[in-house]
Amino acid sequence: MHFQADKRAQLRHAAASNSAILFKYLTLYQAEGRKKALDNLQAHARKNELRLKKALQDAHNRHIAEMTQLKKDTDEARKKLRATSTELRNIKRGLSFRLGRIITWLPRKLAGKKW
Repeated sequence: MHFQADKRAQLRHAAASNSAILFKYLTLYQAEGRKKALDNLQAHARKNELRLKKALQDAHNRHIAEMTQLKKDTDEARKKLRATSTELRNIKRGLSFRLGRIITWLPRKLAGKKW
């Protein structure tokens, strides 16, 4: 009986030892899995960060291009406005326009009067 008790104690000790070893390896395996998962998440985050930076840079470049085009369009519109204003001023200063206004003065006044 004493032999069986020793054998049982040895088996319990071996089982406990095996359980401890198994627990240790499972814990290490879980830690490795978590580390791999974390590495994958970090790699994915870096890729997303690069995509975001590229998207922001592209948007910034498009914005700059649009602003440049708007500035060119505004400058062109201002040039046309100046040219048109100058042309109108020259027409109003011209001899034929002034003579036409003088000739049509009386008919304009009579047309504007309510009888």
